[in-house]
Amino acid sequence: MSHPFDRLIVHHLRGLKDLELTGLGQVNLLVGGNDSGKTTVLEALALLSAPLSPGTWIRTAGRREPTMAMARARPTTMEQLRWLFPQQASALKDALYEGTASFSAEGASPLKAVSARYKEVEGIQIEGSKPGNEDALRPDREEGGERLGAEIRIQAMQKKPEEATPTALDTSFTIWEGDSTRLFPGMSRTGLPLRMISPHDHRTNSIFLREFSDARMSGLQESVRELLRAIDPRITGLEILAPRGITMLFLQDSVAGLAPLSAFGDGIRRALLMALAIPSLKGGVLLIDELETAIHVSALTKLFQWLVNACKQYNVQLFATTHSLEAVDAVLGADTTAEEDVVGYRLERTEGRSVVKRFGEGMLKRLRYERGLDVR
Repeated sequence: MSHPFDRLIVHHLRGLKDLELTGLGQVNLLVGGNDSGKTTVLEALALLSAPLSPGTWIRTAGRREPTMAMARARPTTMEQLRWLFPQQASALKDALYEGTASFSAEGASPLKAVSARYKEVEGIQIEGSKPGNEDALRPDREEGGERLGAEIRIQAMQKKPEEATPTALDTSFTIWEGDSTRLFPGMSRTGLPLRMISPHDHRTNSIFLREFSDARMSGLQESVRELLRAIDPRITGLEILAPRGITMLFLQDSVAGLAPLSAFGDGIRRALLMALAIPSLKGGVLLIDELETAIHVSALTKLFQWLVNACKQYNVQLFATTHSLEAVDAVLGADTTAEEDVVGYRLERTEGRSVVKRFGEGMLKRLRYERGLDVR
């Protein structure tokens, strides 16, 4: 069976260079030490879902920073975008930065290759204009009102099943230092359903409201309820209510009754994010950074049994990073079929670059069950 991604090559993205993942499966586990590039692989996949949308680049660049925590210390949107691109230590400190990122893939996804260039520019603010208006900035050096910005130009190759040859697509957008995130014209989607769950997303209430609203509008709320009951039989339903005018998500608990989501622990909140995402991703991709986050060791087997089965039921390709040997064992134990549904990739940083080693499901089980080796 062809998956959205059967092969991925990250040519340049952040610190990764020429990293190739082949033989991708239904469930793909990314393991390795800190700064080996696991999260960057997820970011490349996220950008392949809709590379011509500025919002995709902005969201992907900002996912490593919690939305609300230490808001004043957060890098600007422009800085976050810059660090998606490879940095050169030898570059002049005061020179305008320019960098290129690129990645390509094979599989059922229509996007086959993406290349993007980040180029810093300088301009001056025209009196009376509003920030964020590119037409109100001249790219030249004059005294007063000078601002630093960046132009991001994106090129993509798309090939749909009904097309004999690939189609070249391109777009560009400019963002200026100090600008808040805003709407951009020309946003486009490739038709590939994709969600990314970061380690801190389960603490952001707005994400739950948006995901559940999408599920209801798509008629998938019953599927979400069924998945939740498989995780915790006490949870029988969900509802959006607005007590005292504040919109909140409530869970129906068979013992405690109707209770706000904030009354439940991080484990339930994390599992709920997965349950909300999967039904709307039929034929698509789910990315989970730090799979074991907020899940107690005693619940790993039950949760991951549900997760693997749900991905098969809805034909969702899963990519997940983990530092937990218990999480690896739980995922391996969750798949009892003869097919190779689970594949592992160990990323290592060697001499300033990352390399990858693939482990098929059979090899992973032998290494863990027969030899007790640490595959992380």
